[in-house]
Amino acid sequence: MKELKFIKMHGLGNDFVIIDRRKSVHKLNKNIITRISNRRTGAGCDQILTIDKPIKSTSDAKITIFNANGDIAEACGNGTRCVAKILFTEFRKKN
Repeated sequence: MKELKFIKMHGLGNDFVIIDRRKSVHKLNKNIITRISNRRTGAGCDQILTIDKPIKSTSDAKITIFNANGDIAEACGNGTRCVAKILFTEFRKKN
């Protein structure tokens, strides 16, 4: 497996692995997601969030949320807050 850079963040009792795919696309499948999420042999997390290039010009990014079992989640407030922190810092936004 090629090197995969990520950020691990915590939000209100949950922990997340965040992968920025805006410059280098890493394909994720259920096997890779479960390996990363494993608390004994991987980074360990509740969910993996990816930051992707925006679909619309009015957005800064697109995020995808994966549960530890590899399924796509519809939403995750705590994980979204962690990604927002990264984007706010990067774009130096105040609100």
